[in-house]
Amino acid sequence: MDSRGVHDGHIVLLVPSSEPGSLAAELARDLGKTAGMPATVGSAGPTTGPGQLPGAYTEAGRCLNELQPALKLHRLSNHKPQPPGPIP
Repeated sequence: MDSRGVHDGHIVLLVPSSEPGSLAAELARDLGKTAGMPATVGSAGPTTGPGQLPGAYTEAGRCLNELQPALKLHRLSNHKPQPPGPIP
């Protein structure tokens, strides 16, 4: 059973998996294809019960924070300068 929601402005998914890193990579690929732009997914776990969820959320947040500079660099490296438009 999957569970999802929004917490502190982040989409949160609780998904059964023994390999959260692989799952995060798959989710990022699928979300990026759907959105038409790169997506960043932080992951944590696995956990063994509800009492571990706050720590897992914190861990996933740290992971996301580490990934975001790489995503910004990726966006900059794929940026194609546009010619200036007409002056109004």
